[in-house]
Amino acid sequence: MILRGLSDFFQRLAKRTIKKNSLDRLPNDVILEGVMSHLDIWDILALRQVSKRFYELSYHAWLWKRMLLHTTDIPLPPLPPTSRHTPPRMSGIEAEALLCRAYSLDLNWRRRSPQCFDEWEFDAFYHIVEMAPSPGGHHLVACLTDPEYKRYSIGVYAMSILGPPRLIARLKTETKAYGIRVKYATIKGEKSLVIAFLQREYYHASDKYKANKGFIPQVSELSTYHEIDPDVKLKYQCTAVYASLADLELLSDMAQTSGYAEFVAKARRFPPPFHNLVSIRSGPDHRLVCPDLEEMFDSAYLAVAKWPRSVLLKRLDGGPLITIVCPVADDFVEQPHCIKAIKLLPSENKVFVVQELHGPADGLGHASIPPTYVFATHRVIPAGDAPVLISPQLEVHTCMNDLGHLTQIGIADLNVPPRNDESIVGQILQERTTNQGPQPPLPICVYAYRASDAGLVHIRFPPKRVVLQMPPTPPTPAVAIQGVEPEQMVAYTYPLGRTWTFEFDIFFNHRIRILPAIVRPLICLSPWDDISDTPLVTAIRPVIDRSIVGRADDGYVYQDELDGECRDATVYVGHFQGGPGDLNTHVSTCAWDETIGRLIVAEAKSGLVRVYDFASAPKFDDEDQLLPVPLRSIPDPTLLPSVGEDIASMRS
Repeated sequence: MILRGLSDFFQRLAKRTIKKNSLDRLPNDVILEGVMSHLDIWDILALRQVSKRFYELSYHAWLWKRMLLHTTDIPLPPLPPTSRHTPPRMSGIEAEALLCRAYSLDLNWRRRSPQCFDEWEFDAFYHIVEMAPSPGGHHLVACLTDPEYKRYSIGVYAMSILGPPRLIARLKTETKAYGIRVKYATIKGEKSLVIAFLQREYYHASDKYKANKGFIPQVSELSTYHEIDPDVKLKYQCTAVYASLADLELLSDMAQTSGYAEFVAKARRFPPPFHNLVSIRSGPDHRLVCPDLEEMFDSAYLAVAKWPRSVLLKRLDGGPLITIVCPVADDFVEQPHCIKAIKLLPSENKVFVVQELHGPADGLGHASIPPTYVFATHRVIPAGDAPVLISPQLEVHTCMNDLGHLTQIGIADLNVPPRNDESIVGQILQERTTNQGPQPPLPICVYAYRASDAGLVHIRFPPKRVVLQMPPTPPTPAVAIQGVEPEQMVAYTYPLGRTWTFEFDIFFNHRIRILPAIVRPLICLSPWDDISDTPLVTAIRPVIDRSIVGRADDGYVYQDELDGECRDATVYVGHFQGGPGDLNTHVSTCAWDETIGRLIVAEAKSGLVRVYDFASAPKFDDEDQLLPVPLRSIPDPTLLPSVGEDIASMRS
């Protein structure tokens, strides 16, 4: 009976045939080129769940690279600007991760309460006191210290390798590094990761001696979030270093394939990856604040504000110092004023400056009226052979005197792509610029904490599109040109007179720390009476901006532009579904990258780092196997030998 049952079963199985109208009858190359290449990302992810065959075909590298090159309706996360991230060298998983992150993050932030898709943690093996991600989140730059908080260094973690992030490079520093800025740039002909940071030290040798003896706090123990007693005299230093991306990629590959001890032994055979670029020093009367990095005039520049009213610029490839002394309006000349924040604007070769002007004081020395804030842009000239001192006239500016007293003034990064970007994202941007003209820059977004009446202030300065008439080319004697109109050139400027201001009351009995961003800023809530550098963060909330309804030639299109009025209801403080919405942890520092939707939280007095992802991407298990099912051999790149991996063939 058993043998007869097995015989009947196999006979029925042998009689089964594939239906004539089934996709299973088509060969793999036809399914990929004729079917899947015409689907959008969501249809492919749905088709992946139909069968094992479609599951594996949906991971084919050609499919995702082709889709990546056809994507024009959503900004893509930045990539390191090297040839490793070009179509011939990228894997299908990398291309899929790039697209899935962009689309899922955009969709997730359209919800009233964005969802945390993934939460994980890793051991940094050091205490992290400050950190900042590289554009696109491939590297995490952090200020590290030992458990005794005596020795400090700058470390770079590889965040995109299989397995947990690994520390791949470290540079010792004398004291705590803060105000960290990270950019990709070309330095001395090499594509590099550039890092700028601030440091402090006691100005008087006697104070340093007292700190070493334990009579007064070490300088690294002093707060970088709150004002310090003016009687404490400090000296300041702004430093810029760089590491070649080729060296960092080599170290990342070694870390991914080696254990910790083996990696350290291999890494020590190579020269140190860090190289010094610039050091700017200042005394106690002119403290340095707000460093910034951008590429202008085909070179990388470091900018730092020198209190109270100067901006120092230094070309990182070498050159003298440029000093801009920021003016104030004639009505405020007699009032004390100081710089609170700066941001370089590569699209205009200018620097954007926020200045605070204090009103007249009463008999007790307190200001009788709230401060006035001046927002201005000043033109930068290229570095020459000698130091330059610029005292510009106050031209493009706007003043606001109804904001109250502001602290924690920060400006969101404009996410300006690096020049000579060889990555696929850079190639796509270059092609769009060639076909459509220069891409509109992002708006300048200023965030601040209103201390006088606890609240959050958000000020937005959108760019303006300007069409310039170019002079006609003189005709040659041999060619007569008649009726030829002069060429037009499109440029963008920030007039600053066109602004939108949003103000929110913060929950009672709470302090906030702001994580600025253009579209997706965050705020960290902590108890009102906790003024330490490692506060108890009770929750992290998103600031949802519903005023952005689309993109146009002029940049973003805002709801208030369509309605002719500015409504605070379009921008509000929301909640997260899961993740950091109910944190209740003492935090030393946070880092937020809105381009990939990743929040990184370093716990206080611990090496534990928590990571919250608000964008989805392919996942792997502890053995680096794809989830939910490991792949076999169908996504072999040789499956479609007739289809090349250059941009032209993939767009055909």
